[in-house]
Parts: sequence; C-alpha cells; structure tokens
Amino acid sequence: MPKERIEHQALDIALPERTSLHDVVSEVIDRGRQGWEPERVRQALVDLGLSAGDADLAWDRTHGGIVRAGSGARDNRPDRHHDPIAWTAYELAVADRSIIRDLHPPDHPPRPWWRWTPW
Repeated sequence: MPKERIEHQALDIALPERTSLHDVVSEVIDRGRQGWEPERVRQALVDLGLSAGDADLAWDRTHGGIVRAGSGARDNRPDRHHDPIAWTAYELAVADRSIIRDLHPPDHPPRPWWRWTPW
C-alpha cells in the first residue's frame, strides 16, 4: 500500500527588488555576530524591504538552519525547496563553522522554544 503524500507550503518570503535570499540570510548572520538583539535585526530586515512577518520568518528560519548545521548530522539538512531560508543558512554555516560558534556557542544554554522569537 503506498504511503500518503502530504504537501507542505514552502517557507519562503517575498524578496525586495535587487535583494537575494543570500543577502537576507547574511544580514541576519552579520547582525547577530555584531550582537544585535533579535528585534533590532527584525527592524533592519523591515528597513531592507521585508514585511514584518517575513522578517520574523527570515530570522527564525536562518537560526533554524544554523542550529541544524551545528548538529553535524547531514540528515538534518533542510529541504532546499520547502525551507530555502534554513537551507541557505545551513549551507553557509557548514561552509563556515564559525557562524555556528558565534551565534550558537556550545556553552550557551538552550532556550525554550517560546523564547526564540521575542516579538
């Protein structure tokens, strides 16, 4: 008997003109490395031209991809088509492991899921 196929909505955002997904993910990473609070990063993304909801999603999925890369398990690689933001962040973090160290250091205590996005 064939397994049931479940369709998922892609976790993507509307990009401003002349802005790539790589630009958005890099903005989240760069601002995080500079110690910016999530709300300030969100505002920077809105200033870049994203909607508030898309800025929230970009922050969340970027960090999701970085956390997955930090696991070291290739099976945790996000799907490129379903979750392109997390996939981009994952690929950047795998290529440059200092992203993981800088944004999610091993001595940093894990936060409960409800505290990842404060807005």
